Amino acid sequence: IEKNSIIVIFPNPTTGQITLSNLPKNEAVKITIYNILGNRVYEAEPAKQQSANWRIDLSDLPNGMYMITVKMNNELISKKFIKL
Repeated sequence: IEKNSIIVIFPNPTTGQITLSNLPKNEAVKITIYNILGNRVYEAEPAKQQSANWRIDLSDLPNGMYMITVKMNNELISKKFIKL
């Protein structure tokens, strides 16, 4: 299984919220979102969570393509998504 397939982002494209699923439980995670210009527009470090899902409200962001990175266990996973 490819490592990038572990984390799932849905819905993609989105109109306001995305959900990350399959995050590791009880482990430190850092989530960062960048716009197409490489500017950081969102960052969160959820505490060691009990749920494998994390919801992010993107309704304040303009429409466009974004890159989300998830850092966990010295591993960095990057995925693209679109906000309509």
